Amino acid sequence: MKIVSITTIKNEADIIESFVRYHLNIVDLMIILDNGSTDDTLNILSQLEKEDLPIVVLNDEDRYFEPFIKYNYLLDMALNEHGADVVCPLDCDEFITSDTAHPRTIIEEIPEDSFYKVKWRTYVPVNGDDEAVRFIPSRITNVRDENVETDYKVIITRDLVDRFNIKLSIGNHDIDMDNEFKNKITCFDDTGLRLAHFPLRSINQTVSKVLVGYPNTLSRKTVAKGTSFHYTVLFDKIKNDIDISMDDVTVFAKQYSLDLEGNQQEYKNEKLIGLENHPVNLDYMKNIEMKYPFEENPLENLLNNYIYFAKEINVFRNDVENYEREIEFLKDDYGKRLEGIVQKGEFHSKKLAENNIRLKEDNSRLDETITQLTLENEDLIKRNSILTKSKKALNDDLEVAASDLERLKIENEELSAKLENKSLKNYLKRLLRNQ
Repeated sequence: MKIVSITTIKNEADIIESFVRYHLNIVDLMIILDNGSTDDTLNILSQLEKEDLPIVVLNDEDRYFEPFIKYNYLLDMALNEHGADVVCPLDCDEFITSDTAHPRTIIEEIPEDSFYKVKWRTYVPVNGDDEAVRFIPSRITNVRDENVETDYKVIITRDLVDRFNIKLSIGNHDIDMDNEFKNKITCFDDTGLRLAHFPLRSINQTVSKVLVGYPNTLSRKTVAKGTSFHYTVLFDKIKNDIDISMDDVTVFAKQYSLDLEGNQQEYKNEKLIGLENHPVNLDYMKNIEMKYPFEENPLENLLNNYIYFAKEINVFRNDVENYEREIEFLKDDYGKRLEGIVQKGEFHSKKLAENNIRLKEDNSRLDETITQLTLENEDLIKRNSILTKSKKALNDDLEVAASDLERLKIENEELSAKLENKSLKNYLKRLLRNQ
């Protein structure tokens, strides 16, 4: 069974090496799409590629990140270009884990026509975490209360995609399918797998995530109401030149991606969200030693992102000007075409009027002809009626004549018989006289 992970990243220098080395103990290949990182993320990935690790790194210059489009593109690539049997869509801050077994063993048990839903287990950085420990799952070991977790991520099979033409939903939290298939697909959400989720790792990483990620999220075409609500508090603090502390990061991580405006008002006070020390199970992990250094510079990331958007605005303005010129050209062109169409219309209208006059005249002559033919037909009908009566009278006369002829014939026969009798009598008389 070939297991492939697909991931999109942006400015993940502090975690990308941990993410790759960890998951290569579970999957056979990692496909990673970089969405315009400006930190050391790509440098680290380049070093990992030089180790001949089974990773495919793609560069995506489109920073208007649309997760639904990008992840389904990567899904198609994993299945059709790299022969995946199972695909694990993962964000760079998500680590597949299990407290009881090797995660790969559980993944290999997935039925072909089903999918897994793996629940988040969100890890929270706190004061006292040793930042000298660079392997993230070893450094951050505190987990927020799992009762507040509502998000899942999916793991899907090739058979599921081929048979039911499913797509990954936004955020990979579920699958999109036609309603007719819903009763034919089985979901397993209690497999023993969890996603160790490390959305926030340090002060600098959090500041960079907020300054770059929040505006980029707002630039998406598809942003649901309330999306990234958890960014706003820290963004406003940074905007107002208020220093961000580890306590701020801890509060943010406790509340990260929770619906604080919806069904979980009781968790709006972060103090109500408890923490438990629950390190990621590393018993099955090998070759997780960190090798490559990096520098975190949130301001540089912000300015590079600002420059990108400034260039995009300029491109947009030029496009608008070109569109305006094109619209004016089209207006002139269409105006000339419309004038020609009007002239042709007037010509054809004149011809049509003339044709209508001729048709009326032809119709009038035709009406006269029809009237004349009707009169002639009525006369013929009368004549035919007279002839029919004459024929009947003639037939009657012929029948009378035939009857008279038959009578005369009978009378003639009777007369002939009488004459014959008379002749015989005369003959007999002559004989008697002669004797």
